[in-house]
Amino acid sequence: MRYAPWVTSLRALFLATPLALALPVSAQTLLLRYKPPVGKSVSYTMSVSSSSSSPMMPTPMAFSQTVPMTMRVVSRSGNVTTMETKMGQAKVTLPPNSPMAGMKAQIEKNVSGMTSKSMVDEFGNIKGMSTAGGSAAARGMSAGMMQGSQGVSYPKKALKVGDTWTATMDIGKMMGTAMPGMKASGSIPIVYKLAALKGGVATITVTMNGSTTMSMGANAMKMVMSTRGTMLVDAATGLLKSMTTTTDNDMNLGQAGKMHQRTVTSMRSK
Repeated sequence: MRYAPWVTSLRALFLATPLALALPVSAQTLLLRYKPPVGKSVSYTMSVSSSSSSPMMPTPMAFSQTVPMTMRVVSRSGNVTTMETKMGQAKVTLPPNSPMAGMKAQIEKNVSGMTSKSMVDEFGNIKGMSTAGGSAAARGMSAGMMQGSQGVSYPKKALKVGDTWTATMDIGKMMGTAMPGMKASGSIPIVYKLAALKGGVATITVTMNGSTTMSMGANAMKMVMSTRGTMLVDAATGLLKSMTTTTDNDMNLGQAGKMHQRTVTSMRSK
């Protein structure tokens, strides 16, 4: 029996649909771009825990900090988005009898109330930043951490699950901005991987391994850095949904000995 052309086309569509739905996730492609809607606001809770130990220290130096923060999309010009970030009141927790007990109030004050405006291109790269409030050290550190928006830079190519891409962290630029007077050499490669794509959420893993030599005046220090983490990103907007990273730093302080520092950072959207 012969069918009208439109009937034949409709039958073909119905037959093809189950096949398309059955395609493995790895066959899907994703073009990640940072383009959140203007006016959108996202609230996060950021947590940082850090512990430093050394044979020269009788007890480890440890603390944990939690701070609420809100990011708002202010405007967009071409492919550049202006973001405003506001930090709320930080809360620091110290272990009993901590040698850092006298620093608790200052650590909380460092970031509380700090605001920043950043210009982010469509690949998530920060093209400029201004900060206000908080301490000078915290503002410098915030401005120095300019590797991608919220820690990730997107590639120009479309991705399928399992694909990787790379970026580079300029340690000299980062440390020079974060700590005026500090000189550092070297750069650290970053490897990103699209680990999963489900329900409009991209799971991205990140690894970063390298070393640098830092000096301030006559004092020099060699540091070996290793970072690993996982990020969940809204595939439609490029906005971060959650992130957890663990960084291990091994520092050779010369005559002052060696120090190991582990920092775990997480962000969760509300």
